[in-house]
Amino acid sequence: MKWQGYPNLQARPAKPSLNRGPVQRRARRALLALGEASTSEVAVWTHRKPTRRRTRHTRVVLGRIAEIVGRAQSRGRPWLWRLRDNGSDFRARRPQPGH
Repeated sequence: MKWQGYPNLQARPAKPSLNRGPVQRRARRALLALGEASTSEVAVWTHRKPTRRRTRHTRVVLGRIAEIVGRAQSRGRPWLWRLRDNGSDFRARRPQPGH
């Protein structure tokens, strides 16, 4: 095993920062503040200077924590997102080692 000589690292979860990264936290805050928002509006909250690549990352994050509720009537008809309320909160408790 890779972490054989490091007992503290053996007990760590496989993906310790899953859905707890800075973009995930900022996207959640943006949707809490705005209610429904387009991908580009959330990208402005998550990145200082949204580029095409950063906006794509924001869209991937929104796919995990939010649901599409429709399309905007503005130019380009962006998707509108809303936080999921089915209990899939990404701040769910981490599994404790030994439990």
